[in-house]
Amino acid sequence: MTDIQDVPALVAPAWVVAYAYGPAQIGNTIQIFLLGVFTTMFARYASAGELRRHGTLGQVALWSSLVLNWIYTGLCVYESYYAAVSQKRAVHDFFHGRPIRISLAVVGGSIGVLTQCFLSAHAGVLIPRKAWRIVFYVWMGLLMATQVVGYVGQFVGAIRDLRGLPDRPFTSQVGTMFSIWLWASATADISISLVCASSLKSRLHGYTREVDSLLHRLVIICFRTAAYTSLMAIVAAILATIYHANFTLHLYITLAFWLGLPALYGIALFTFSTSSREAIKGRAHAPDLNTSAAVAGDEGRIQGIATYFHCIENPPRGAGGPRRGRHGQ
Repeated sequence: MTDIQDVPALVAPAWVVAYAYGPAQIGNTIQIFLLGVFTTMFARYASAGELRRHGTLGQVALWSSLVLNWIYTGLCVYESYYAAVSQKRAVHDFFHGRPIRISLAVVGGSIGVLTQCFLSAHAGVLIPRKAWRIVFYVWMGLLMATQVVGYVGQFVGAIRDLRGLPDRPFTSQVGTMFSIWLWASATADISISLVCASSLKSRLHGYTREVDSLLHRLVIICFRTAAYTSLMAIVAAILATIYHANFTLHLYITLAFWLGLPALYGIALFTFSTSSREAIKGRAHAPDLNTSAAVAGDEGRIQGIATYFHCIENPPRGAGGPRRGRHGQ
């Protein structure tokens, strides 16, 4: 091995490599780890036979999220491996990116939009008034369309920059496209949780302690679901807004925060779908020695909320959502 000689090479300064690869490696590691968590939770749930209890729409959403997360994580693993072994480290490569790295936002953003579509359907079916339900769906549609414009716009702009094509006003500011995508994503997550929590509160609040306890658990699930993704998206959006001028080295800082979003979306979808179902099922089947009319009424209301969550996974034809009961507001 002593006869192997070094070869001259054009390499970027060490600080440039650290700027570009450091945050990316952190984000890739987070995604790989969280995919393991998501896959383990999914496998245990499926092996216990609980996955089959969901409707067709729920199963499709969960399976789609898992498969897309594996594809996305495969790209992250490749990027991590490339960063470790590649000797092609010229300044041009770091400032202009590479096709696979540039495409990560498109795949990750698509996973987020898929998750938000499913959760929006859950949230919308709980809104008691049809007019407000339509407003919510239009609002969520605009937010999801904005996300698509954001991550597709950054992809087009980055590819044009990589190929040395003339800038276009709409796509030349890659950082701006990143911030548009991430702000819209965080806003959508928070909107879903707020609508879920407020709708559940309007339906259940003001009854006995048993029902209020269920309300408390479901509201916590709603906000915990948003917390998984919105906090990371907000931090990444703030950084992308600060460093929005173009695809500069500073923009790489955002990779540490948004590269792990797809796995968080998978966990959020899984948690919302399973935890809310288990909370309702646990309260609906809890042993109760009190046979008073109030408690009997509580059981009916709990079963009614279970029906709301079930209807979105098995929607009746021509139905715009479950009808309100005598106690619905």
